[in-house]
Amino acid sequence: MRQLLFPCETRIGYHLFFWVTWGIGGPSELGWTFKCGRIMHRGVIVVCRMNSSRLPGKTMATIEGRPLLWYVCSRLLVNDEFRDSLCVATSQEWFDEPIAQFCRQQGIPCFRGDSKDVAGRIIACAESRGWDSFARVNGDSPFVDASLLQQAFEALSDGNFDFVTNLAPRTYPYGVAIEVMRTPWYRDWMLNRLDAADREHVTRSIYRNLESVRYRNLPRLDGDLSDWSLTIDTAKHLEWFRELFREPSSDWDQMDYASVIAQRQPYRRVG
Repeated sequence: MRQLLFPCETRIGYHLFFWVTWGIGGPSELGWTFKCGRIMHRGVIVVCRMNSSRLPGKTMATIEGRPLLWYVCSRLLVNDEFRDSLCVATSQEWFDEPIAQFCRQQGIPCFRGDSKDVAGRIIACAESRGWDSFARVNGDSPFVDASLLQQAFEALSDGNFDFVTNLAPRTYPYGVAIEVMRTPWYRDWMLNRLDAADREHVTRSIYRNLESVRYRNLPRLDGDLSDWSLTIDTAKHLEWFRELFREPSSDWDQMDYASVIAQRQPYRRVG
């Protein structure tokens, strides 16, 4: 006799198994059982577009033969939990089709929405994936830290917070921002707090009204690096990254933002 288990996900977020006891002559017993705890319905949304005013097309700009978006997604996919909970959110405009095509080639889900209403696009993306909470990551941040995202999700999961960030105040470099929030809470915030300008900037109004938010900030404990930037905003920044990855000693999987700043000193944020 042996028992075969077939997992099914329930609407309330638990793993439920349909089991069959198999004996001589075929199945002899059927039933259902709970085998494990709460499924974590959470994911990471990479927000990107091709019509950047300062560096048009930067999302698909190549660095050592791969687009910038590949580097951002690769940073996130080192965390096993994010392998099945990553989605790229871009617009429905024709000029963002290369992003959607890249996602199809890489097997990464891509959600397309309004080009101006970025907040609406993000919340629609999270709800379409069935996520109770989500992280927002910018598509110009190749040094995003998956371990920091994991810490933020863990902080959010204790039930006392709706929003977890490392920007209140900022102590990490630009390009290593962490913003994780509960989906129902952000939908309510979006509907009741955001005007048209804020809907394009997603979380700007949250920082203006932190006194009204159940939030937690995750400060950097090893010194303030907020003067440094590891985002790709201009052609000069893009060329710096290209030079970095041309170095024979460059090992993308082993690079972290702190060592890059200490050893190569990228560029300081102005203004």
